[in-house]
Amino acid sequence: MTLSSTSRAAFTIKVFGAYLFALGIVLALVPNLLLSVFAFPETNEVWIRVLGVVVINLGVYYWYAAVSEAKPFFLASVFA
Repeated sequence: MTLSSTSRAAFTIKVFGAYLFALGIVLALVPNLLLSVFAFPETNEVWIRVLGVVVINLGVYYWYAAVSEAKPFFLASVFA
């Protein structure tokens, strides 16, 4: 495997990390947009934005695990 190639597992984890990052941005910046899609009432609480920041960080963890080909992480993500 060359330096620029990635495994299919790493690609999948990287895509999921990007999805989590985007979801976290939406939760942190415009949470009511996402809530309205699922027919939840609008909120002014801070906790959904805090959750957004947590999801952003989780997305960053997934991205870097994929970039570093962390195979134990890939296996753990199957069971989690």
